[in-house]
Amino acid sequence: MVVVLSDHLERSERFLVQLKHASADDEELALPLRDEARSLLAANRKCRQQAETSKDQDLSKALDHLNDVLTQLADHSGELNADTIAKLQREMNTDGLLFEVRVLRSRIPAHKQAAGGIA
Repeated sequence: MVVVLSDHLERSERFLVQLKHASADDEELALPLRDEARSLLAANRKCRQQAETSKDQDLSKALDHLNDVLTQLADHSGELNADTIAKLQREMNTDGLLFEVRVLRSRIPAHKQAAGGIA
């Protein structure tokens, strides 16, 4: 599960960086962002279930927040233009979420070492 989580957080971080830097000049980026959000949703659900099972509250909270952002983008019914993206960036506090994802990614090597030390 650590490998799946690591991959998911890495992809999520790249997605959030793209979202953060999307601007009025990047309207062609809207569809790829929506597609990536849809792609990340399934993996995010699996990681959330595992985090809940392992009672990792920090991870669960961050993945819930990520789920909200991904769902909002993936299910957006109207045109996903630069103004809509900017609104979502503000409403969903993507900067804060990006920080959370980076912190969680930094914890993963410790999990790998702990797992390696046990085996």
